[in-house]
Amino acid sequence: MLIGFVAPALAQDYRVPLADDDVQYGYPTAYKDHGGVDWACGDVRYDGHQGTDIGIGGWAGMDAGRTIVAAASGVVIETLDGEADRCDTGDCGTNGYGNHVVLQHADGKTTIYGHMKLDTVAVALGQVVRCGDALGEVGSSGHSTGPHVHFGVWDPEAAGYVDPFWGDCSGEPSYWVDQGDYNGLPGTTCDVPPTCEPVATLKCGDHVERGATDAGTTATHAYYGACSEWAEYTGDETAFTVLPDRDGLVHIAMSGHTADLDLFAVQSDACDATDCLAAFTEGDMAAEALAIDGRQDEPFVVVIDGFRGAASGFVLDVTCDSEAPDTADSPADSANGNGGPGGCGCDASGTGGWMLGLTALALGRRSSGLYGSVRAAADSRRSSKVRRSASSKRSNTSTLVRAGGRPAAEDTFSPTSTRP
Repeated sequence: MLIGFVAPALAQDYRVPLADDDVQYGYPTAYKDHGGVDWACGDVRYDGHQGTDIGIGGWAGMDAGRTIVAAASGVVIETLDGEADRCDTGDCGTNGYGNHVVLQHADGKTTIYGHMKLDTVAVALGQVVRCGDALGEVGSSGHSTGPHVHFGVWDPEAAGYVDPFWGDCSGEPSYWVDQGDYNGLPGTTCDVPPTCEPVATLKCGDHVERGATDAGTTATHAYYGACSEWAEYTGDETAFTVLPDRDGLVHIAMSGHTADLDLFAVQSDACDATDCLAAFTEGDMAAEALAIDGRQDEPFVVVIDGFRGAASGFVLDVTCDSEAPDTADSPADSANGNGGPGGCGCDASGTGGWMLGLTALALGRRSSGLYGSVRAAADSRRSSKVRRSASSKRSNTSTLVRAGGRPAAEDTFSPTSTRP
């Protein structure tokens, strides 16, 4: 049973990064520079500027408090707080962006929110945020000459900053939900995150064999939030809904792949990097497996995605604790090599030893709120992947919390600069 895809979902679009109540005070002070002109072929820019600056009414506006919000849902991958926030010289502090936050989004892009007010950064490394959530307040920290928020969009496919505005001189698509007018602000409407569209619903005992180019394969998501430290899933992805018919552990096993595919379990088909259940992200081609604490008739979604462009067919087996094989309902048979008559079997003996032979099992347990993921064989990392570190914790001093190098000046942040 396969359900064909429509066209792949588009990239994530943004809302204006000011709170709804504060948009009335905002105005653009500088757009991204395109070799001497801005996106509309005007001159609201300065040489080399790599983002959008939004003013909020000078020092009085800053003192009144103007809230910066997430332009789209994502995960916090960098914060800095503790820098002086009343810079008027364009060269203050230890970091060009001053106090700032960087978010990683599901489509692989990152957004940066710079020059925040001292001690107002409201999020922490690894935190999941939704579009419109507060990140901090507008200030004038770092390389700034007055209160404003610097909003930048880094696109790994372009290996640089892109202009979220579309115009005759930008050469980029618009990344705003509602771009608005020149010298005005974009709208406050949040985009609907790109979703995973499952190609089939799987139940206990199901066995699936997929080819690399089968219907339903797409390449929409590059990042799965807490499921993985990496935002480089640019290969083919395939999603399935899993619908348990009983409470208990649901085992998801992938095998037969010949490229670097990874296995994710997420709470829903939103696939917006905010609802990870568990993941297996080892770099070899060995069989991969997850165990999810399932609930009867409560679906979750399993995604198989290729790291750095990887594409391959695969075999997927779903087994449930205490499951009895059911030849009438299972699409598999012994010719498919699933280890049992008409089904793979779900108790220890029914797995034919292949599941017991796996050296790693990732277990994600549901709770009433956040979902955790315990990665299998966590100490055995792929050498080619640079893991984001959470060892640096935010403090009351000027502390940059990030994996990778610190930018020396504004507009030098490069989320992929330390990756191979």
